[in-house]
Amino acid sequence: MNPDNPLHVSLKMQSAEGGAALSEPSIAESRTPALPAESQAEDAWIVSLIQRLIAAGGLLLLSPLIALVAVAVRASSPGPVLYRGTRVGRGMREFTIFKFRTLRVGAEGEIGARLLGPRDTFYTSIGRFLKRTKLDELPQLWNVLRGEMNFVGPRPVRPVFLQEFITTIPDYARRFEMKPGITGVAQLRGGYFTTPAAKLRYELWYRRVRRPTLDLGILILTFVKILNRWITLGGLLFGLFVFVSFMPAGLLSDFYIYAFGVRASVAHLAIGGIGAWLVIRRRTAGDRLVLYRTPLMLPMAIFVLFAFASAGFSQYHYQAARGALYYVVTGFLIASGIVNGTFTRVLVQRAVQVIALGALAISLIGIVELAIAVGPHADTMVAGWLAGPGIAATLGSPVVLATYLVLGVPALLYQLAVTEEGPERDFWMAASTISFIGILLTKSPVGMVALSVSALLVVWRFFPRAVVPCALVLGPFAYLSGGPTLTEWRQELCGPGGALCDLLRHASWTQLLLGIGPRTLGEHNFRPEVIDPERASAHMRLSVENGVLGWLSVLWVLWTALASLLRAQRDLPDPGLQALLWAIFCSVVGFFITLQSFSAFENLTLQVFFWGLVGIGVGAAVRFGSRRREYAVVVKLGH
Repeated sequence: MNPDNPLHVSLKMQSAEGGAALSEPSIAESRTPALPAESQAEDAWIVSLIQRLIAAGGLLLLSPLIALVAVAVRASSPGPVLYRGTRVGRGMREFTIFKFRTLRVGAEGEIGARLLGPRDTFYTSIGRFLKRTKLDELPQLWNVLRGEMNFVGPRPVRPVFLQEFITTIPDYARRFEMKPGITGVAQLRGGYFTTPAAKLRYELWYRRVRRPTLDLGILILTFVKILNRWITLGGLLFGLFVFVSFMPAGLLSDFYIYAFGVRASVAHLAIGGIGAWLVIRRRTAGDRLVLYRTPLMLPMAIFVLFAFASAGFSQYHYQAARGALYYVVTGFLIASGIVNGTFTRVLVQRAVQVIALGALAISLIGIVELAIAVGPHADTMVAGWLAGPGIAATLGSPVVLATYLVLGVPALLYQLAVTEEGPERDFWMAASTISFIGILLTKSPVGMVALSVSALLVVWRFFPRAVVPCALVLGPFAYLSGGPTLTEWRQELCGPGGALCDLLRHASWTQLLLGIGPRTLGEHNFRPEVIDPERASAHMRLSVENGVLGWLSVLWVLWTALASLLRAQRDLPDPGLQALLWAIFCSVVGFFITLQSFSAFENLTLQVFFWGLVGIGVGAAVRFGSRRREYAVVVKLGH
């Protein structure tokens, strides 16, 4: 196309996503000339057919969401639901593009021939949200179905800009040799405010190398980019905690898929995916992947090294390697992902609220469970509880429930301490009481001891005058619970009949140091009660499966977490964060106590819940503490 021969661009268009047409000047009656047919890139008929079929399927599957957005647009501001705008597509032919309206009626006439700025106030009440989340572009599936657009390609241009771009940007007309797209390379690498000349470089590169596999990659990356805008660290944490806390226990432990001869837990894969997302979604201005140095990195790395070494020497190599990955995926990756996520003070406070409310909800479910089990005779509830097992709620075990509540009660007491007088404080007081009752109803001796210790530590910090009354209340329960535990210490530590201690006594030096393989105790022909994680100490089970070196590595991780929390809560200048880190410190102390007679790491819910809590605490210490400079960035991927 000859740039010396100016194009007469039609100015006929509809007003700023409002639907009213602007009057077209009489001197612009001539249409924009199209590109020669031989210069236009035709899509293969099969590719075009597949795109139209996908667009039709997308419209069908997303119809509930589309209807919901349409109702929201209509309710948020007067005017049409859809914006019908004139755009220039392949061959410089104009077509009508469809979007959900994000601007108030008549805004395009006020905006004129310029792009919207970040501080413009033309948006409707939900317009910015629709724009940011790309929900406004869902109707463009109809443009793909009609054959006017592809899923991938250069973005269509408003006619008002065409004359300027053609005359000022060399080779700009070449972008019209292919259909416009919903997304493209320029949108991934640039953004809304990237200059047209910069976008053209990406579009011409795409024109040269375009192929179906590249289109698929661009679509996947676009989906990831949109998810980054949709999903926040707080939202992921909330979803993760709800998932592991309220899903049936059997679903989490017994749902496997088989692929290429390998068995993988769907729950583990989902949690690992969330942990990986937490790590990779945080980007700096240079589009770099950032990983912070934390005190936990070295002990975690040492444990992983010993775990895979144990798998190498194990009789069951595959199962042991999968067991090592279990600790990485459902524990260390979750904690590291939270530390490296988009971390704010509001996030920390909201996360602790979620933990506190989760403890309340689980306690209520357990109490309702007991009431249903006893039946309509309320006067027999206590007798029914005394005669039967402790409550289990959704977690499938009284011991697991007790440990869960041990982790959550300090968060409840923290909320009680930082809340001013009034209905909200009364709510947290009632919630704390209900959770205390919930632990009592589990009839778990180790849970009662752990609760007594962690609760007294919290009360000592937040309510010093209540330490003695609280000790008088909790003391008898702790004594009655701890007495049998101390008298039966060998069975609590070594499992039924001291089986785990006997395994260590007869182990070779290699097995003593590295163990028989992570999470492989069930592969051996032991009695079911021997491999039951609720009937033996986590310390002894770790020593048998991961060896003494693996067990010491876990203790190193736990000790480092406690030391980091204790040091940070002293150094932080914010009293609110100091109190919050003390509550998390007390939760970790209580969890450590439960390990004396229960292998809590074997339970997926507790594994995720505990390491998520550790990640929140250590993340606050790393990101807000006075020693922030010690935790310098250690990895930068990207440019």
